[in-house]
Amino acid sequence: MGNPDKKIQVDIPACKGLPPHVLREYERVGADIINDGNKELLIRFNNGSLRDFYLRDVLIHEVGHHVDRFSLAKKSSKDAERFANWFATEYGFKYRPHRPGEAPPLSQEVEH
Repeated sequence: MGNPDKKIQVDIPACKGLPPHVLREYERVGADIINDGNKELLIRFNNGSLRDFYLRDVLIHEVGHHVDRFSLAKKSSKDAERFANWFATEYGFKYRPHRPGEAPPLSQEVEH
């Protein structure tokens, strides 16, 4: 296994058509959203933000699929995906400590 202290940077090209709530979730884990001025955005992760994203979003989302499978109700794949997304937001981002100056996750935002 590699050196866990090694500084890494991962750039992921993304379409500018990503919904704003998706971009906010990337920003909440500490990723930078860079507008290249053309048709693409660049989502830049460092060690910590990439780790947070996988632990607090991807992993918890997949756990949500497993939790959902224990329900007896038949669901469409769209409903199953919706449940996993809700589960990741509710149990991944909601309980993550916030960095100073960071907006709370969607589940904690206050309606005005």
